[in-house]
Amino acid sequence: MDGITFDLRGLDGLANDDMYLIENIDQINFLARVQAFTGDTNNNGLPDIGETFSAFGSGQATQFTNNDTGSLNPLLLNFAGTSGGLDGFEITFRFRADGIFTQIDPTDANFDHTACLDAGQCLLELYVDNIGADGSQFVLNDAHATASNGVKFATFEVKPQQGGVFDFTTGDGSDNINFQLIDALAGVLIDSKTGADLLDKVNGNGDPVLMAMADSNFDSGAGFGSVSCPDGAFFGGVLGEPVTQNAVNFCVNEDGSLVFVPEPSTLALLGGAFMLMGAGVARRRRNA
Repeated sequence: MDGITFDLRGLDGLANDDMYLIENIDQINFLARVQAFTGDTNNNGLPDIGETFSAFGSGQATQFTNNDTGSLNPLLLNFAGTSGGLDGFEITFRFRADGIFTQIDPTDANFDHTACLDAGQCLLELYVDNIGADGSQFVLNDAHATASNGVKFATFEVKPQQGGVFDFTTGDGSDNINFQLIDALAGVLIDSKTGADLLDKVNGNGDPVLMAMADSNFDSGAGFGSVSCPDGAFFGGVLGEPVTQNAVNFCVNEDGSLVFVPEPSTLALLGGAFMLMGAGVARRRRNA
């Protein structure tokens, strides 16, 4: 698989125009907001080895990139308005990832993501949203409440693997999450090299489609409490602003990128490399 094409023509009332065909995508950059909860079993206000956590996030794709040609962004991506009779649109997402803290030291916590056993949870969902002239529905304006506006065109499940670094003194850190495509609208996700519909791979015709966080760093700003986290229904639960943001219940801004993994055999190698890269970024931020 050499890049993925998003064929969004006609979805959510978009015109059948090549403006909404994004071809040969190797990387997707994103911005998101995330709320994280730790099962603080000993009530000491800190994550401890063996305690579990859940992270709920949603956001917006900000940049599509091809490794050879650079930016692929359509003119009307994330555009609140119309041009030439065509509507602006955004690609949004929401996800949930569960995990367990496996190592704690005085300055950071390394963690593993565990396999997710609850149906309908630990997923990454992608949506296309026709925003037209009304920018009030931008996902980043009210992340959790509006992430699922529009039409869902792909669903990935979280793969268990190494997690990353979380600094519980500042709320900053990095993630490394891998996903496997489990559902898609027919004719929307296309293998750019072969023209094959990736839904066929979901149905067992070929290797699974994998996507990995290549670089993802989250930041609570100037300590806990500086980033708001809006209310909204989210994967069967309702998120609310923590009364007091702290090391076990807090919200962060997150930025990073997603890449499509060419073969399953490379997943472990890429995951290890990305985790090290993310950990380095988190530690450089702490030392800055």
